[in-house]
Amino acid sequence: MKRWLISSSKTICETGLDSYSQGSHTIHILMKRILSFLLAAATCEAKSIVNDNLVHKIAIIESNVNDDAIGDSGKSRGAFQIGARAWADAVAYNICHSTSHDPGLPTDWKTYAHDYTTASYAAELILRMHEERMIRSGIKPTPIKLYMAYNMGYHSASAFGFNMDVTYGKRRAILLRAKQILSK
Repeated sequence: MKRWLISSSKTICETGLDSYSQGSHTIHILMKRILSFLLAAATCEAKSIVNDNLVHKIAIIESNVNDDAIGDSGKSRGAFQIGARAWADAVAYNICHSTSHDPGLPTDWKTYAHDYTTASYAAELILRMHEERMIRSGIKPTPIKLYMAYNMGYHSASAFGFNMDVTYGKRRAILLRAKQILSK
């Protein structure tokens, strides 16, 4: 039976240094593997493509940054053309994912959809929500895919495979303009 002596962060077996050397080598290999795994995990972590620039481009595409814009027969409002249901989704997402440093998002859609700063935050939350859903579904988010989900709704964009090339008519024209603006 072996007895272990613990001495200043080294564990040495009384049966000899050979056991210590072998154990040390095994620990060294194990630590290298753990470090490699952690580095690989850190580099695989997805970085968000949602930023202020993308959010502002959404306002350009949706309304030419017109805070007073009303579209979809009154169903969409403000520079970001956000509807009541999308706003409610942004509020719920904000409640679930915000930290103590994040601003709250008011529930009064009709009033705040016309305020650029508040609507910008709502649009950012909607884009982040779509981005996370894409990542969970194994889809690599791109600005145009996020815009498709933002404009059409996630389900409709998904039905097109997030591929603007299979759309047609007015929707295709909107997406071609969006792609041009997003690429700048």
